[in-house]
Amino acid sequence: DYGWPNFAMAAELDGVSYDLGDNPPTLDLEGAIADGFLTVGGWAIPDGESAGCVTCTVLELEIFTELASPLVPGTYPMESFAAGGLTARGLVRLNYPSTDEHYRTDEGDPATQPASGQVILSTVTPTLIEGTFEFVAYDGRASGPPYPLITVTNGFFRLSFD
Repeated sequence: DYGWPNFAMAAELDGVSYDLGDNPPTLDLEGAIADGFLTVGGWAIPDGESAGCVTCTVLELEIFTELASPLVPGTYPMESFAAGGLTARGLVRLNYPSTDEHYRTDEGDPATQPASGQVILSTVTPTLIEGTFEFVAYDGRASGPPYPLITVTNGFFRLSFD
């Protein structure tokens, strides 16, 4: 299905809880699963959608397989070349769009700040995908290493078309 989904996303960023269910993605979920590549992201809009995004927090996950095999339930590590061909990346933008402050799982110093974390897909069907996530993301644009980091824990998302 393609259209406006039922969407929920939440996580703790450095210990602070965020409801990231605003601004749900619209996509062809069945096609993304078949292609082995899904980008799912949520927004925390502190003043509500009617006020617009003056300073929002954005969290995005890229979940993909090597060689474009279909997405399946399982663990997708936040590594460049994960064993088993399942991989994920995370991105956090703070105070978007007023600043370009962003943290990515692939921007640390591999020697001292290697990629860490994972997305666990528990359900994958043509109309529903859900899972949990946790990761550490770095601001590789800052002076470093070590680079500033943000820790994302207790993450959950559910995207359904029903």
